[in-house]
Amino acid sequence: MGQTMVHFMDSGVAHSPLTVLNEQGQPLLFTQTPAQIGVGKGHVAPGASAIIADRMDLSKHYTITNTGRYLVQFSGAGLAIGQQVSSWSPEPFGEEKNEVSAVFGFFGLTNRLASAPIKIEVIEAPRR
Repeated sequence: MGQTMVHFMDSGVAHSPLTVLNEQGQPLLFTQTPAQIGVGKGHVAPGASAIIADRMDLSKHYTITNTGRYLVQFSGAGLAIGQQVSSWSPEPFGEEKNEVSAVFGFFGLTNRLASAPIKIEVIEAPRR
C-alpha cells in the first residue's frame, strides 16, 4: 500500500522462526534445522504484492502433539525492508559518515514488520 516502490532483502524468511501459540497462549518451542541460506533482494511496485515464502511446514520446526487451535504469525525475522544504496563505500566497520549501513548496499529498517496472525486447527487424522 502506498505510492512508492518498496525494496526488501530476504535473508532466510522461509527458515526463520514463526510465532506459534497453543490454545493457552503459550509459545511452542522452535527447533532450528540446518539450512544453507542465500540472501535475496527484490522490490514490490505500488499496489502489487510479492510472495517470499509460500509453503512452510510447521512440523519441521515445531512439535505439535495435541489437537486443537493454534495461532501462527510471521515474526518479521529474516526480512528487511528499506532502500538500496547505489554508491556504497563503507568505512572500516561498515559505516558511512553520519550513517550506519547494512551489508549488501542496503539500508534496512531496524524494527521487524510482523504479519497478521492466522488461526489454524489441528485435527486427528482419519483412521484407515
